[in-house]
Amino acid sequence: MVLILLTLIFFLPFLSGERVFGLRDHALYFYPLRHLMVEQVRVGHLPLWNPYIYCGMPLLASLQVGFFYPLTLIHYILPFNLAFNWFTILHYFLAGLFTYLLMRHYKASEEASLLSGIVFAFSGYLLSVSTMNTTLTSVVWLPLVILFWDRLLSGAGRDWLWLVLIMVLMLLGGEPTIFYSTILLMIIYAFFIGKIGKLWYLAPVMLLTLGLLAIQLFPLLEFTINSVRTWRTEFDFISHSSLPPREALNVIFPNIWGSFLDGTYSKAILGSDIQTWILSPYLGLLALFLAGLVVIAERSRRTYFFLAAGLFFLLMSFGRYTPFYNLLFWGLPGISTIRYPVKFMFFPTFAAAILSGFGLDKLSRILSQKTLLALGSIMGGILAMGLGLGIFKRSLHTLISVKMGLSEELKYTLAALLKADLRNCLIIFLLLLSALALLTLYYRKQIRVEMLTRGLVALVALDLLIFNFSLNPPVIKELQSFVPLNAEIMLKDRSPFRYYVDPRIYEKSGGYYRDQTEVLVGLKTKLMPNFMVPHHLSDILGRESIEPLRQMRFYYEFRDKFLPDRLDLLSKANVKYILVYEKINDPQLKLLSDAQFFLYQNLLYCPRAYIRNGDCRITKYEPSRVEITINSKSGGPLVLADSFDPGWKAEIDGRSARIELEEPFFRRVLVPAGTHSVVFSYFPDSLKWGALVSLFSLLVMIGGAIYVYKNR
Repeated sequence: MVLILLTLIFFLPFLSGERVFGLRDHALYFYPLRHLMVEQVRVGHLPLWNPYIYCGMPLLASLQVGFFYPLTLIHYILPFNLAFNWFTILHYFLAGLFTYLLMRHYKASEEASLLSGIVFAFSGYLLSVSTMNTTLTSVVWLPLVILFWDRLLSGAGRDWLWLVLIMVLMLLGGEPTIFYSTILLMIIYAFFIGKIGKLWYLAPVMLLTLGLLAIQLFPLLEFTINSVRTWRTEFDFISHSSLPPREALNVIFPNIWGSFLDGTYSKAILGSDIQTWILSPYLGLLALFLAGLVVIAERSRRTYFFLAAGLFFLLMSFGRYTPFYNLLFWGLPGISTIRYPVKFMFFPTFAAAILSGFGLDKLSRILSQKTLLALGSIMGGILAMGLGLGIFKRSLHTLISVKMGLSEELKYTLAALLKADLRNCLIIFLLLLSALALLTLYYRKQIRVEMLTRGLVALVALDLLIFNFSLNPPVIKELQSFVPLNAEIMLKDRSPFRYYVDPRIYEKSGGYYRDQTEVLVGLKTKLMPNFMVPHHLSDILGRESIEPLRQMRFYYEFRDKFLPDRLDLLSKANVKYILVYEKINDPQLKLLSDAQFFLYQNLLYCPRAYIRNGDCRITKYEPSRVEITINSKSGGPLVLADSFDPGWKAEIDGRSARIELEEPFFRRVLVPAGTHSVVFSYFPDSLKWGALVSLFSLLVMIGGAIYVYKNR
């Protein structure tokens, strides 16, 4: 009940669906792509293909949409905006619940189990990755993996079935990094608890897990092979978004270096060594104080595992800032394919949550004057820091405003950061003072242990609520249907076409926005990649975590700015509309609007489908099926300016035809003279073979479950 209540409080603005998640990748990836998936399913189509970005690319093969993930079903039951919110909210409750169950498995008290669940579910890390939704939907299953792995190693042979199912759910959640890291953790866990001889259990578990996942993995692997991931594995690319070591302080002191959300976390202050993947890793001093108690006071294999593995993954999260990650990059198989080392902060966060629960149970047995003195010393440090900031606030402000000769924007940023740090010092001091009062009352035997533990749980929850509640700013639901002026102009055109946006438009900030709604209005005005997918406008480019290789090579032709002398390339790609940063004088471009940048019509654009010696007409255009009628006296190559992919098949008058690659990345079939019907359809063989392997694995699992049940 407490976890349910806290979940509702943390996500109060989102409960009705009137406001929706719209920060960063929620708006860029998950809302538009899942909206397209749900739209296709509701009209009775498998969501196999996305025709609106990169001139078309696989949709189901991408883990971003989570088509095979069971909890995605909520999107087909509720109105989309409401389902989009509750899908995310539900996972925070599950994170807390599953951590609670793991702690109860470890024989922790109800209060300690609840504390660990609260710390993990509402940690800065987990609330940050609501925007990286696939990380959230994968990592929530970690506590159950450890629970059933521990049971399996301890001799509960029947639990292999549950472990397999949970591992399947973890990867279907959409984040391979979490899945890969969890396998490493299972190996480390077996070593630390002295069950290395049973590590072979992992082999059949993983074999069956991967077999069940084949229906998703086979299309994903085919997609990945034809993507940028096959050739961009250099260290600098992979280690981008490493956690600067200084930001470990944010675990105990919120936003000490500034906040991405209010603009105080700035390159102008910190230089280029910043990361914005995690908004805040905050756990709180009180939770870490409890975790420290058990590390000092309890020498058990379990404690050593969470401490050692937590430190190991903390070092991994530092990425390029330490030589440790460089060694792993070259020595540990699989690391060289994982972008953003900061993702590895998931386990230090989880380990701290578990250890804080153990510490709460240990507290009542080891409470002494030394414990009170330690907490009092921490409070003294916080108080001294706050007093120092308060006393010297005016002097510091004068220094940064006058003597350093800084810009007005930077002066404002530094002043806002100083004010926030002072406020946070005061809040943390009051929270620790309340904790010290509870501990003192218990030490003097004036309250019972139940009141002490429940009071500390409440303080930790309050701490996280104060500092982490604002990590997910809501936006009004109407913003998702908002159509900017230039998009309105294009939507009046009912013919198949694509548009192109000058990359410099994306780079122009347009000023600093104080409200997330303003941010998204600005991004939509720029026709940011993916934002127009729900409106069925086709972008020649796009944004995906796995980017198609041929399309990205094509993009590099225009990476710096729109080049009028390369208009022929855009024309061939069916680009009819071009949005540029500055006015262009070119007779082949017709100016349509200059209200929001400059929108031109390309007078040279090629139709979506064409044959050089004849006429053709698209009679049906669906995401996974295109029907074309042609009439040609001499026949020849029919070109469809959609992406080439091995999953596409072609038929001419009902007979199979070979699809060839038309440079740079389109489809072409040779058509004989006369009038013909040409059909392109998409259903990749990788999905068929994956389905067969998954079905076979499911039968094996059912057979194994029946055998275990009969012989228990």
